[in-house]
Amino acid sequence: MKILKAQIVAEFLFVLSILALISLIIYVIYGGQRINVAQIDDNLKSARNAYALSAAINYVHLAGEGAQYNFTLSGKDDNEVMTISNFTVQSNRTNSISQAPLLNRNINTSEVHGGEMIIKNNNGEIEIEQ
Repeated sequence: MKILKAQIVAEFLFVLSILALISLIIYVIYGGQRINVAQIDDNLKSARNAYALSAAINYVHLAGEGAQYNFTLSGKDDNEVMTISNFTVQSNRTNSISQAPLLNRNINTSEVHGGEMIIKNNNGEIEIEQ
């Protein structure tokens, strides 16, 4: 009878260790996927902001002389830096960098803060009042 009890305890410990190993593997995979989701989310927010600002600037450029657009960049985080350089709007976040194209390189500012702004077309030069 004692041999049977020892065998049952050994089998139980073996099954328990296999279950613990499977749980550990699932936890590691889940943790890695959570990190991927956070990075993808950061990348999408960065691209959204860059393309939103780019679309607003391009809209004012295409509308012609004297066009004006009240624009709100509401999704910008405190750790995000939005810059404008030669024909691009660039959004730098913690885990991602996104760029969006511009039709006009004559813009009076090189960095954009979040919130409300007025974008104007003044003789082909884009002015951003923040």
